[in-house]
Amino acid sequence: MPDGGYKLIVEVHITIVAFYRTLVPKAVRLNMQRYEPHISVVRKEDPVILAAWGIHEGEIVDFEYEADIQNDETYYWLPVHSQRLREIRIELGLPSMSVWSRPPDGADVFHTTIGNTKAIK
Repeated sequence: MPDGGYKLIVEVHITIVAFYRTLVPKAVRLNMQRYEPHISVVRKEDPVILAAWGIHEGEIVDFEYEADIQNDETYYWLPVHSQRLREIRIELGLPSMSVWSRPPDGADVFHTTIGNTKAIK
């Protein structure tokens, strides 16, 4: 287990994020994310049912994303919907959604981040 809890992600094809980054106005200085495009399913959490951990590794999971880019002061993201990802969280003994899997605005969806406006150090 890594420090700060377990981590489970779904990889998102880079062309999806690259396309939506082109739709952000040029006046916004959008930085690339630190990690490859993904959907966080489990982050900074400890599954209750550890016997279920890893049984879905490599599974291709259906998800739908909204085409309207969402943002706050720092992050830009696409809302993501997936009943299967909610089911996997429940199989792990977790609630179907957590503060760590929700987007920055707290909506009841998953998300994939397309960039941020953090100052580059």
